[in-house]
Formats: sequence, C-alpha cells, structure tokens
Amino acid sequence: DALKHLVDSMRGHMRQLLWAEPWLFQDVVFPLLQNDRASTDDACEIWIQELVALLEPELKHQPRQFDRAREGQTTNIAAFLFAYSSPERQQASLMSLQAILKRQRRIVQQPLASTANWTLWDGALVVSMWILTFARWSQYYLRERDMTDRGIEELSREARELAMVRPIIEWRSEGAGKPGQLAAFLDQVEELLASNNESSNKHN
Repeated sequence: DALKHLVDSMRGHMRQLLWAEPWLFQDVVFPLLQNDRASTDDACEIWIQELVALLEPELKHQPRQFDRAREGQTTNIAAFLFAYSSPERQQASLMSLQAILKRQRRIVQQPLASTANWTLWDGALVVSMWILTFARWSQYYLRERDMTDRGIEELSREARELAMVRPIIEWRSEGAGKPGQLAAFLDQVEELLASNNESSNKHN
C-alpha cells in the first residue's frame, strides 16, 4: 500500500502513470525494488492495472492512443514487472488480460463486424495487438531470466490470432499513427527475441 500511495502521489493532473514515465519507474520505483524496499508483486499490480485502464478506458468510446514513448513505456514496464513477479501475481495479471482479450474476440468474430461497426471492430484489433506486444515483451524479459510461462505463451498466441485479422503489412503501413506505432513496438521485440534465439542456438 505504501508503494501505491507513493505512485499515486506522483500521477500528476492527468491521473495516468504514462505522463510520469519513464522517470517514475527508473528514478523512483526501480531503486526501491533493487533495495528490497518495495515488492515487485505490488509494482506489477499497479502497472498491470494501469495497462488494463489504457486497454479499456472508463469512457467507452474514448479512442485508444498508443505512442511508443508513453503507452509503449508503460506497457514495457508492465511486461518487465510481470516477468519478475511471483507465479501468483503473474496468474492474476494473465486473468485480467485474458478477460479483456475474450471481449475483443467476441467483437471481432461477430458476422460483418468490420462493416457493421468499423470503429468498434478497429478498436478490438488495436487492443488485441496491444496485448500481443505486452505478451511478447513479457516473453522477452522471461527469457532473459531463462524462464518461460505457458500462460503468457497462450495469451501471445491468442492475441496474435486476433490482431493478425489485419495483416502486419497493414499495421505497419499506417505510418506514424497508432497502428504504425504498435507495429514498430512489436517489430522491436520480435527482433530482440529472434537475436536471443540465434545466440542461444550458437551456444548449443
């Protein structure tokens, strides 16, 4: 609770952590974790809740923004904390994200979804792609620890199935906007995972 109180006091007038990134995590929270003055599980819970609020804003029709420097940073920190948290905390985080993904699947799989309500359909694809980036960054940080997690692999696979209803080439072609930023964020981690694979294959 002390950590939550500290983080809440630094949210600023926008009430979202992403406006306090990256210094909030790098300069305030990470040193506390390193010195065992705060728990990774508590920090993970805070950042996953923040990610959930970004994926499903309280105002239903609020457009989802994705900027790599802000939302990308928050997503990356959430993934890092997920990888270093306890199995129980990981399970709770996965349940939250699986529930969100399930709601997106219902939207995407409705007959004529893309024509009946394009905005809703597009939003569901964006959320699925965003969850995919979180899952892949989590897998990257887990691999740094020589670990894997079946739950995050499952989330990654299911999110990819939904996100790739829109081909990756289309995600990338959206330029500097939200889809283009998400694709670049995904490409970045896919490259890191691929180079990880290459180096581990060389050592085998």
